[in-house]
Amino acid sequence: HESQWHKYYAEGYVVTDNADINEVYNTAQYHLKCNTTPWSVPVGLSDALWQGRYFAFDEFYMMMPLLSSNHINSAYKIPHFRAEGLAKAIKRASSPHSVRQARYPWETLENGDEGSSIGYWHDHVFHMACIAMGEYYYYKYTGDKQFLIEEGYPVIKACAMFYINQMLCEVADGSLKVSKCTDLERLGASVPNGYMTACGIIKTIQIFCETANILGLDEANEYSHFAKRLYDALPNDGKKYIPHDGCTDTSIGLMGGIYPFDVIDKNDVFQKNGIMSYLSQENSRGNMYALGSGTCPWYKAWKSIVLGRIGKIDAAYDAVKEVTDNTGNFNEMYEINDTESGTVFRPWFGTASGMFIQAVNEMFVRSEDGIIYIGAALPREVKDFSFKLAVYGGIVVEGEISDNCIKTLRLTNRTRKGYIDVAVRKHLSLAESYDVMKKEHNEEYYLLRCKITEE
Repeated sequence: HESQWHKYYAEGYVVTDNADINEVYNTAQYHLKCNTTPWSVPVGLSDALWQGRYFAFDEFYMMMPLLSSNHINSAYKIPHFRAEGLAKAIKRASSPHSVRQARYPWETLENGDEGSSIGYWHDHVFHMACIAMGEYYYYKYTGDKQFLIEEGYPVIKACAMFYINQMLCEVADGSLKVSKCTDLERLGASVPNGYMTACGIIKTIQIFCETANILGLDEANEYSHFAKRLYDALPNDGKKYIPHDGCTDTSIGLMGGIYPFDVIDKNDVFQKNGIMSYLSQENSRGNMYALGSGTCPWYKAWKSIVLGRIGKIDAAYDAVKEVTDNTGNFNEMYEINDTESGTVFRPWFGTASGMFIQAVNEMFVRSEDGIIYIGAALPREVKDFSFKLAVYGGIVVEGEISDNCIKTLRLTNRTRKGYIDVAVRKHLSLAESYDVMKKEHNEEYYLLRCKITEE
């Protein structure tokens, strides 16, 4: 038992000079592992956590930190589970001789059936995007083309065709919008052109086209224009994106265009203004349900990821520290803050654990546009740290930094050799012993040409 845990923690880790962050991070890693079942990863296993049912939306938030922490085998269960359930998802939404598409349950049982009680949450569809992205990002992190052929692409295509056939409508002005559905539950039923749902559909169509091209198929290209038209019709009030057409409220869902869906330009003024509108009312809108006050841990961690990606580094780090100030007796995180006086039902929550790990991992290492970024969302005050994390293409990055100086930086891969560009934040110096090509990248980073070695 001890050796198995040691092996798990050795696969990937982050150690910072903040003991509180380290303790919460390690507890979150423990939480994801002890929640893992032979099928997938539910948000929890007890009856207090939806009887251990599987939420595709939450699965994605747990899969990404498993991948980025190099827990590849644990992460594989999630896209594999959805591939195993594809036949039932297709049967649920397809007709015998015409339309072939998939619709997965909102809460999934081990056999692929719907597990939730009747309610307007059945009208969610954005979880389908998370399923498609699960297949896509597993491929991105592993480079396993056989997986993409046999499991990933069929799921991605079936999810995309559901959106294309059933969820898009052309309105009177000629624009393309998302038909009414349930976006985030707090916004209620029958939401027109939900922002987060639209971002999920855009992403699904994009990765449908990308993966089809990777496999040499031309069956997706005819749908690529739908993604642009949806982007052009995202709900807004002329100054900022809003949760849905006509909405006067705000929502954490306005973060969704940056994470998890990553379809909005990070310099998009409407996006930045939408995020700020949520943050200005965060304390009254920062729980999944209209319950309590303040902001729940998984929303804070979600905020940290997004702020880090748009360059608000100090605020992203502050959000991580806010999470560590609201954990329980064992450094655990909840769906609703454990400090909320009016909420007595506060089970451990896997989604919060996953979000927190991902927020911390992205501070140190992130893949983007064929480049590995070191210290992408790292404030200067964090001077001493080490990490072992995974990036796209099956590459594992290990580093040790002391007093903002990189003492070691090692890139390994089981099968791939060669060189790759590594962008390093300029406040991180490079030890004199390094003999690598170094050049200017931009005002924030310098670029290293690093060799990839075998594990």
